[in-house]
Amino acid sequence: YIIGGEYTVSKNIESKLKNPQRISGSTRNETNAKVIKEFYKDSNISNLYVAKNGINKQDDLIDGLSVGVLAGKTKSPVILVGNLL
Repeated sequence: YIIGGEYTVSKNIESKLKNPQRISGSTRNETNAKVIKEFYKDSNISNLYVAKNGINKQDDLIDGLSVGVLAGKTKSPVILVGNLL
């Protein structure tokens, strides 16, 4: 799997992978939603972790990185959210 658009992971890198499947959206929130839809479609989700999406401040993305380890351990999704006000 390639997560993100061509700006994040170039076509050049994609061409070097065997049978890549790209999951991306027009924004990181849309990409996040598509990832959750792809990998949790047949799951009974008992935990869901929420992290800042980094739209207001790129440093906020560290929250998603930090909780990613816990989410992996509990096989739970991380949803990115933000404040567009």
